[in-house]
Amino acid sequence: MTHRHPGGFARLYDPVHGPGAQPSWHEPTISYRELVKGGRLLSAYPPGCWRALGISRQDMYRVQPLLLYFAALVYKGDLAYEEAQRRGSCEVSTALFKGELERLFRGHGLYDDTIKEGLDDLERYGVLESRIVLRQVPLTPDLLRTACRLRSSDAVMLIRVLAKLAETDCEGLLTLLRPWLVLWELDDDLVSYTSDVTEGTFNILDLHVRLHGPELAPQRLRELQTSLLAEMFDAMDQARRDDLLRVSILTSRRAALVTHLLRALPRRVLLPAAKRLQLWEGRSCPEIPEIRGAR
Repeated sequence: MTHRHPGGFARLYDPVHGPGAQPSWHEPTISYRELVKGGRLLSAYPPGCWRALGISRQDMYRVQPLLLYFAALVYKGDLAYEEAQRRGSCEVSTALFKGELERLFRGHGLYDDTIKEGLDDLERYGVLESRIVLRQVPLTPDLLRTACRLRSSDAVMLIRVLAKLAETDCEGLLTLLRPWLVLWELDDDLVSYTSDVTEGTFNILDLHVRLHGPELAPQRLRELQTSLLAEMFDAMDQARRDDLLRVSILTSRRAALVTHLLRALPRRVLLPAAKRLQLWEGRSCPEIPEIRGAR
């Protein structure tokens, strides 16, 4: 794995001051509130992202303004959909966040088909979440699984942007990571379950209660957790050594220690170690809270 990529990061902000700068970069597109919310969102992303992609601490400092602007725009979109939901609608104008995100990535030469797919997925999730919350669509297990996967589209885009700047391929890593990201979102939902139910916002456990009833919901949720972990393990069996190492670093709460211990392992030893690490990390997941009645 390569550990320093000075080119893409060192030149990151040349376009901001050049003749090709986007006009909106000189305008107050983001409020202080949105910056604060974006900062909280950014701090919630898996902390091992930069280390897993071999990005130095100095380069992470260089990319922080871009990432903060990105996260604030994602929050701006979330807020727009929440406001629409309060009006009983799932229709919002995406120009102020999706359009600005596209201009951001185009302006830095990062826009391609994978980024376009990510922006489309963000919009798809916003609409689907609103339709689910507003009960405008019949809730099914397949629909819920689709929503769970789309929900982490912002994290997928974050990793793709960092990988492009680091000039490294991340698609193998994302294959391993997609089921884990659903589990990551689920952990957060278990912690915020009570407040989410009170506020009527999207929560995976609450939707399991709605779909299966309060008695069966915990069992169905555990089945989902097991199936996602099995999907991740199946993908690990086919993965390259570098991607096994990257996913272990990215998903571990002990990233620095994991990096040191696992880097020297051959694939045949790394594979069972990477799976064991996921089981080890899973022991610290939140417990399923007391279920409220179906709404």
